[in-house]
Amino acid sequence: MSTALQNFYSAFSDVATNPTSTASRQALLGQAQNLASSFQNASGELNSLNTDVNNRISQDVTQINSIASSISTLNQQIVIGTAQGGNSPPNELLDQRDQLVSSLSQLVGVTTTTEANGSLNVFIGNGQPLVCRADHETDHAAESVQCLAAGSGHLGHQPVFERQHQPAAISADYWRRAVRSSTPH
Repeated sequence: MSTALQNFYSAFSDVATNPTSTASRQALLGQAQNLASSFQNASGELNSLNTDVNNRISQDVTQINSIASSISTLNQQIVIGTAQGGNSPPNELLDQRDQLVSSLSQLVGVTTTTEANGSLNVFIGNGQPLVCRADHETDHAAESVQCLAAGSGHLGHQPVFERQHQPAAISADYWRRAVRSSTPH
């Protein structure tokens, strides 16, 4: 593109020097068309890159949400298994959950905290909650997962409080903002 720009400015300079020359004006028109083609090619390449990046982000978001859902399910099973097993942790489930957290950390920065009941809170980016507290009420043998979507108050398309037992889901738009905010400028 820099060559096309240089040629355009050179042709413009020729016309400014010799405005009555038909050849100079024709050359300027030709260089203007070349420059326009260069801009169109660059635009096409940038649009293609944008599409590729958005596709990758969507794939990552889908994978992150799937892993978060699996961690949430394992949290519930761990809390129930620990309560039913006399506070003895179900090691196989803990190993599976650790493996999922490891996989998640390959996609996004992850921090975790462990609750007294054995459930794991998972935070991504700068501390946005992804999977939060799983409670087990021993009286009712019922578990509930309380999660807040990072900054939105919604999980997917439904309010948080209508989708108990589910981890917070992140959107592709949230992921784009998170990637931009974590990239050094």
